[in-house]
This record gives sequence, C-alpha cells and structure tokens, in this order.
Amino acid sequence: MIDFGINVGSELSGNHFGIILNKTDNVKNNTLTVLPLTSKENRYNLKLDEMISDKSIALLDDYMDKENYVVTCISKCIVSDVGMDNTPLKNAAKIALSLAGSCIEIEEARNCAKREGLYQNNLLDIEKLNKRALLGHNKISKIHELDAIYKKYHKTSYVSYTKIQTISKDRIIYINEYDPCGKIKVSNETLNMIDNKIIEIYTNKISI
Repeated sequence: MIDFGINVGSELSGNHFGIILNKTDNVKNNTLTVLPLTSKENRYNLKLDEMISDKSIALLDDYMDKENYVVTCISKCIVSDVGMDNTPLKNAAKIALSLAGSCIEIEEARNCAKREGLYQNNLLDIEKLNKRALLGHNKISKIHELDAIYKKYHKTSYVSYTKIQTISKDRIIYINEYDPCGKIKVSNETLNMIDNKIIEIYTNKISI
C-alpha cells in the first residue's frame, strides 16, 4: 500500500496498492520503482490473475495457525507443569486449550516451548510463560486486525502499466509489523504481460 500523495491534474493521488518492480533492493537505497494498482478497468490497465485479499488472507491464516500452535503448546505446558499454587494461570491456560480444541501431546508441547526459549528447567517460570503467551495473544489480535482490513479489498485489481514511477520508501504504508505488504508476489504470467506492455509503450522493440 502506497501513499501517492496529492498530485496535479490526472496524476495518481491517494492510497493505492502497487507492484514493486525492483529485482534487487538495498537498505541504503530509499527509492523503489512501482506500478500502481486500481479497481478501475480500462484499455491501459491489465487485470491481475488473483485478488489481493485472497493472497493476503492466505498469508495471514498461515501466521495465525503458527501462532495459535505456539500459544496452545505453552498452555499445555502450563497445565501440565505449573503447581497448584498458580491456579489462575492454570485456569487461563485451560481456557486457551479448550478454545484451540487441540490434541497436542505434552512432549510435542515441551519441544515447542524449547524452540521458543522456554526450556524444561524454566517451565515453572511464570513470568516467562506469561510474557510469551501474552506476546502470542497480542500477535493474534494484530493478525485479526489485518484480516478484517484486507477482506475489504475483495475485488478485482488492475495494473496501471502506463503510470510506472519511482517513489520514496517513506510512502509505503504498514498497518503493523505482520502486514502482508511486501510479502506478496504476483504470478510470472502477470509479470510477463507487464513486461510486454512496458516494451510496447516505452520502446521500439517488438514484444514477444
């Protein structure tokens, strides 16, 4: 998502998704070459073969599945390993497990906890368990936020190949750190069509 700003005449304005054309990038380079996307169909726009919402939500679902798995594993460890003097934490973990509806084995849960830096001798460390579980719940909330936003873009998008331009990276909009922005790729077929159109309108070469 790019903020194209307030422009003059028929220049593109406002917020639009865009395809980044740079084959390589460098952190020291503060600009990118992009093609804007629009929901308007006309003779100078190419139809994308997939909806942005579908690709975004598929990526977010993958994030969600992984995070739910981690939170479930930690909850399983809490229920199994935390002493009776921490009943409120155990109850919260039992609720998390019932919501997840998971049948994860305790050995698998402990291995996951280890991968998260919660080693066996630290499983009784309530503060560490709480922090990681809270981190997971916060992440899930942010993913839900993105999921709701990207579902609004469930419409066909078109590439405005005549409006290729260079922008500052500061114009790119990220909703939060889990935003699919920058992680979605268009198909090779679409890229080939874009290449051919750019050749056709900006060079004397014949597209193939």
